[in-house]
Amino acid sequence: TVNVICPGWTRTDMAFDRMSELGMNEASLKTGVPLGRFIEPLEIAQMAGYLVSDAASGVTGQSFVIDGGVLA
Repeated sequence: TVNVICPGWTRTDMAFDRMSELGMNEASLKTGVPLGRFIEPLEIAQMAGYLVSDAASGVTGQSFVIDGGVLA
């Protein structure tokens, strides 16, 4: 099985470093996220855990976007 997890802005040091490089801040980026928050690293880990579990044994060829509903 091959699946992919596509995270949006995730609350990590790397994301905050990138925001700084781009001259952006968390508040301005969150305005475009319907959930009104960044994704937590645990949420990405939980999706990965699901995908390696028996519960996902029939899931293949899927892209899982975890971005809080960003409307690009």
